[in-house]
Amino acid sequence: MGLVAYCDIGDDYVTRTFDLTTDIQDLYANLLELKARGGGDWPESVNEALDVADELDKQMKQRNALNQKLSALVAKRDKFVAEQRDKAPPKASSFDRVVENTLKALIKR
Repeated sequence: MGLVAYCDIGDDYVTRTFDLTTDIQDLYANLLELKARGGGDWPESVNEALDVADELDKQMKQRNALNQKLSALVAKRDKFVAEQRDKAPPKASSFDRVVENTLKALIKR
């Protein structure tokens, strides 16, 4: 979830965004920090706030799409690793390697 605050043009800010979060308590705390002030002069910048909110929505959709691609990539990688492990010859024990190296050394003499 995200939060977009908006004010009049000429105020401290026109739009102010709060980071996207899944923490409802954090979002609520940010909401409580906002104070309505001024007013009566001209309408707030609702259109700008809607544009910013739309941009946040696009960013969230892009993140979700990227997360799905990364999940698929990890799944493919895990499958590849498992296939390679199945194809690999069994690893020899330390004892087997010692015997093999000793025999090779004796053959070279």
